Amino acid sequence: MSKTSSHNVPMFEQKNDDGTTAVVDPYDFMGVTMDTSDSDISKAYRKLALKLHPDKQQSKSAVEKERIAKLFHDVKEARAFLLEPEHAESRRRYKLKRASEKLRQQQDAQRERTMSDRRKRMKEQLEQKEQGAMKKKQRVGRVPGSSPNESQKEDLVDQLRKEGSQARENLALRKARQEHKKEKQKQKVHKATLEDRQVRLKWSRSRLAISPTEHSIADLFSKQFGLVEDVEFIGSKGNMALVTFQHPSSCTPCVDAYLHSEEMRASYIGKRKEREQAKDEKQASLSQRNIQGRSNSSVRHQQLEKETLNERKVRQAAERQALLRQMDMEDKGIAPTIPATNSNEELSATAAAAAIQTARKTTADFPPPFPTLKEKENSHLSLFQLLEKFERSILQSIVRTTVLQTHQLNT
Repeated sequence: MSKTSSHNVPMFEQKNDDGTTAVVDPYDFMGVTMDTSDSDISKAYRKLALKLHPDKQQSKSAVEKERIAKLFHDVKEARAFLLEPEHAESRRRYKLKRASEKLRQQQDAQRERTMSDRRKRMKEQLEQKEQGAMKKKQRVGRVPGSSPNESQKEDLVDQLRKEGSQARENLALRKARQEHKKEKQKQKVHKATLEDRQVRLKWSRSRLAISPTEHSIADLFSKQFGLVEDVEFIGSKGNMALVTFQHPSSCTPCVDAYLHSEEMRASYIGKRKEREQAKDEKQASLSQRNIQGRSNSSVRHQQLEKETLNERKVRQAAERQALLRQMDMEDKGIAPTIPATNSNEELSATAAAAAIQTARKTTADFPPPFPTLKEKENSHLSLFQLLEKFERSILQSIVRTTVLQTHQLNT
């Protein structure tokens, strides 16, 4: 028959070898420990359920059948508490309580071993006094007319004893939680370092003539990539394995070796997988930029091959002027008002192209046609005035208008 403790943990009655009855928790009732895995708990349950199943009790008496039926029910209840997700929080709290009790017992045993003879005698005397006080309370505390002072003293002693016991339990519980937290942190660090040395293998059973084994994988990979520490098959289909190398540097050649294989693939796991993916994306971006830069350089080279000698001189002059303007503006602390480009070469190319286009346009329009009197706008001008107009059309781009007019008046 099961009972429920203060932590919502079912407790069960179990007969000892000497015939006495003891109340035990689900772990002791199933014959497992708190560190036992779920698969081992399931195995223990199947073994007990097979032994206590009602179909195998046909030859027993009615009383024995009823007792075994209760045991069978208790086994199912214990199994539900140990494995069902709805009891996960109750299991966690109960494990902490058991761990704190175990730690307190160990501390008491350690104190007992290191305690001197004098302290042991004092402890025994104190225990005797406590037992005597308990007996006196049972005799006098509940008898009408007993001394109020004695009853109050006994109540105070009981309260102090309970508070001390509760304080010890709380201290042991805090220490157990701290130990549990440290253990989880160690496991987390161990897992992170372990993932850096692991790769996940997956192969096609239809394309491999012989399915690999743990030994064959360890032997093959140790020869090709580095010493293998462990090989563990994972998944339910039998075509995946987790390989642990002794050194993280062995993982990269393993993944690269099976990158384009149709029979088997290897991949990183955990945080290293994320780091390697980010690294690959960065390298792909740099490669794309390099390819684009080489393409722009090739186009620029082709343009330079097609330019004439005059265009080259104009381009070089424009590049020098652009560079001088930029240096002058930088000396004055003024940000250069030049269109944003990808490199200095593209900046020079932009200025040179603009200069070449201007040179081509100027060359195509030069020399301008000489004005004639037949044109309506020139009909009222003299030949000398026509000549001045022609000079202005040629020289106005290189000589200021006021200087040109002064020169023409002087001549």
